[in-house]
Amino acid sequence: MLDRMDDPGLDAAAFHQLDADFYVALTAAAGNAVNTAVMTALRDALHTTVLDAVAALPDWDRTAVRLRREHRGVLRAIRAGDGDTAAKRVTRHVEGFHREWTRHADPAG
Repeated sequence: MLDRMDDPGLDAAAFHQLDADFYVALTAAAGNAVNTAVMTALRDALHTTVLDAVAALPDWDRTAVRLRREHRGVLRAIRAGDGDTAAKRVTRHVEGFHREWTRHADPAG
């Protein structure tokens, strides 16, 4: 999924779908069916919201580069067996995107 996200011609909607699928796959790999079901529901429920967030960003391409780098960092930590670092990186990734989005969102929105 991360390799497919590296495609420079990938639009934001396809990128987000792969992003969400990546996190569902990580949750499934952890082996907790309840968490996987919750993550799947979140993926589906937040799809439009995330695409609206992307549309509010001034430079999606620059943001996508950062998100790709962060995804790779999460995967490196998982492959190294460092769950604490992986969890911290996921939290930073999600919170960072949210901060960037809300900084550029239309307050009248």
